[in-house]
Amino acid sequence: MALVKESLQKFEESKEAKERAPREPETLQVFTRKIDRNSIGALAAVLPSCQIHTLRFANNGLSQQHFDLLVDCVAAVPVSKLYFDWNPVEIAVAKKEEEKVSEPEPKPEAKKVEEKKEEQKKEEQKKEQKKDAGKGKGKKEEKKQKEEKKQKKEEKKEPPAEESEPAYVSPYVRLFDNQKLEFLSLRADGLDDDTVAGIAKKLSGSKLKSLDLSMNRFRQKGLAALVEGLRENFVLEYLGVAAMEFTISDLRPLLEEFGKFKLSPEDAAALQQRIKDRDATVEKNKKARGKKQEPVPSVPNMAQDDQGNSYVIKKEHFRHLNIGLNSLDDTAMEELDKLLARTQAQFNLTIASRMMSKECVKALASKYGDRVIF
Repeated sequence: MALVKESLQKFEESKEAKERAPREPETLQVFTRKIDRNSIGALAAVLPSCQIHTLRFANNGLSQQHFDLLVDCVAAVPVSKLYFDWNPVEIAVAKKEEEKVSEPEPKPEAKKVEEKKEEQKKEEQKKEQKKDAGKGKGKKEEKKQKEEKKQKKEEKKEPPAEESEPAYVSPYVRLFDNQKLEFLSLRADGLDDDTVAGIAKKLSGSKLKSLDLSMNRFRQKGLAALVEGLRENFVLEYLGVAAMEFTISDLRPLLEEFGKFKLSPEDAAALQQRIKDRDATVEKNKKARGKKQEPVPSVPNMAQDDQGNSYVIKKEHFRHLNIGLNSLDDTAMEELDKLLARTQAQFNLTIASRMMSKECVKALASKYGDRVIF
């Protein structure tokens, strides 16, 4: 009995010692502090050996050069959560068209020299014509044929191909090189349409579960690219596009990517075939153990009601859409009601619009409860 008590006492002591021991930090945050090259170098040296899983940067006054270095650093470490907010970086991209400098106009002296050369050529041609006048027509035709052949050969000669430059990739897009990244916040970074289009292309093969692009500069073009990227993404659970002055008509294509939609018989048959192909690929990969496996295509789920109608369930895994502080007034009520009606109970929506009347807010709150955040 004494031995049992002693072992229990030792166990409790070791447990308390572990609790008292200092834990290695899992989060590193740098707020309103300027980051220079030396700081980034220190981070690059230390982060790979630490247990840091979350990096939070905000308002760090980064130049493009320092931002590029920081992105390379983050992409190389096993960070799962990255907050990079209020860090607008002016990306200087020298487009090929802008690099092409128009040839300077020749100076007056150079023009005179060129005119003299042309006059000399004309005089030489006249002399040759006089010489050829006394000769037979056959020689003229032969010479003419030679000149035509020579001219054709010169036309066939293609100009040397220009070396293609590697396509420019925005540093914000290169953040996706970190394969372990699951949470990414890029609020108020001044992202434009092209940058968001690059981010959208990365969504199809990304493991990202949360993406916040609120308070940026992109408009309908960037939003359309984002919608296109979401169609092939079945992992993302949170998306933020708040405080962007979008109207309900701007946001309608995005809202239509969530919820249950009725299918025509043709579309239902096509989706059913895609599901069969996906399942066949899964079975094939199970049998091919140790061998190279085929990528499994992502396909939305399908459902049927009692009447035999088929429905596609878009973004069944999705949890939260933040469209708050946009230009949403009472005219948005119908679209928001449809969205919440066709989505599942775990789908939440942040609206937070000052332009919406109290009556509309009360109506949505009473119908959907905690699913709507005002």
